[in-house]
Amino acid sequence: MTPARPRVAAVHADADRELAAYALALSRLRRGGADPRRIVQAFVAGPLERLERHLHRLWVGAAFGPPDDPEMFAGPVEPALAEVYRIALAAWSAVPGARVLCPGGQLERPGDPRTYLAPAPLRAPPIEPPPATRGR
Repeated sequence: MTPARPRVAAVHADADRELAAYALALSRLRRGGADPRRIVQAFVAGPLERLERHLHRLWVGAAFGPPDDPEMFAGPVEPALAEVYRIALAAWSAVPGARVLCPGGQLERPGDPRTYLAPAPLRAPPIEPPPATRGR
């Protein structure tokens, strides 16, 4: 059986920005961002401000904690994943034109030695379409 690969999403210019933010957040935050079916990249047509505002609201409101707690949205991750995350976030943050929409990072949970990680949604610099598709 082939493991699921991370998904790419597209948000149409006419899409409901709040609904799109919910779909993106649900996919990305599920199981602390370690779910192999998560969306890792979304291409967005049209204005970004409202979508980014909704994503930020959802990110800061997500609850991370033990998976056996029904109030929690995502559970712990392996410590090695947290280190890979820190390296990737630093690399993306250094890319000219990239912007962190909501800071993520390791979360402190008093009395719980496990590692909890809040992912950071990022806006990458705009991608120029290939010359053959411009003006179509």
